Amino acid sequence: MKFKFDIAEAVKTVFFGIFASTKSKFSIDDFIAKDHHEIGFRDYFNNSFKNQILQVEKLRVFNLKIVKIASITMILLLGIVFYQQKIKHNFVGFALIIFCAIIFLANHLNQNFVKIYQQIFTQNFFKFFGENIIYKKDGTNLFKRYQDFFALPNFNSTNSKSSNLVSGKIKNNFFNLQEVELFDKNIIQKKNPKFKESDKAQMHKKGIAEFVEIEKITKIASGLVIIIDLQKKFTSHTVFKKTGFRALNDNNPDPQNLEKVLTNNHDFDKKFKTYSNYAIEVNNDLTASFVEKFIEVADLFNNNFMSASFCENGFLIYFETSRRLFEPSQLYQQLNLVLESKKIISALSIIFESVNTFENNSSPS
Repeated sequence: MKFKFDIAEAVKTVFFGIFASTKSKFSIDDFIAKDHHEIGFRDYFNNSFKNQILQVEKLRVFNLKIVKIASITMILLLGIVFYQQKIKHNFVGFALIIFCAIIFLANHLNQNFVKIYQQIFTQNFFKFFGENIIYKKDGTNLFKRYQDFFALPNFNSTNSKSSNLVSGKIKNNFFNLQEVELFDKNIIQKKNPKFKESDKAQMHKKGIAEFVEIEKITKIASGLVIIIDLQKKFTSHTVFKKTGFRALNDNNPDPQNLEKVLTNNHDFDKKFKTYSNYAIEVNNDLTASFVEKFIEVADLFNNNFMSASFCENGFLIYFETSRRLFEPSQLYQQLNLVLESKKIISALSIIFESVNTFENNSSPS
């Protein structure tokens, strides 16, 4: 993992780390397994790499203690220096140097913890699902394909970023799971600093514009994208959007003129708005088991936007997340393997369920 400097997380680690508890509450015992994937993972965890994960938690606590001790020591040092007036005129500069040193230390310890976490947890996690599923920290982005489904918020594929690519094959159906950071590029007008308001006539004569256009890159969202290439080819183009969140973007209308439709499942309609150009096929595909799994995943990502889309022979699912699933909480936060594991397992479970559903419903195209 390349070294990077995340000043926001480093600052939060320093300030929150001072008050954070160094007692670990980490446990897999709270992992309430519902389906066979979760039951299997719980057994796999206890039998295969529980001790390794506990070592990761110990590393987190150890690094947190270093940050805590260093921060408190530096604060006391600054207090003593200020009280005894050893440095009168350069105290602010001295304090700034001390603060930067602590931030640098916190960032280094955070990065080291994330690296070890990924080496131990993430790599071992996907071994549970078999040799057909491969995890890569970095992989080819699939933004051009994502845009065909019209399920993600508007984004610019050139400026957006991707990482943590999981690829696999299930019953001759290929899938990719990838974390993304979505950015958009807009052209905005800004006052030209070379333009002098006091001499407009001369400025216009010289051809100096009052306003200039500049590119502004804005982060739209971050999330998890799953795309499955199925043996079945869909006649319709269908998009599902979780209710209570953004609707289809009017500034980027779908070229197939999708219309809002109701499905035969009342519970599904309460959770999602459905847009399609062929409602009959949608209801044939939404089997009871598929809907149940889909709603279960939506509930797990309760406060986050979620969407999905059928297009050609592909099925795409998008979960918006406040932070990356394949990286742990920072040092000042408890390592919550239970919640993180459940989200990743549920994301993979919907892939398995989708393949089973569409294989059973497939017909010669």
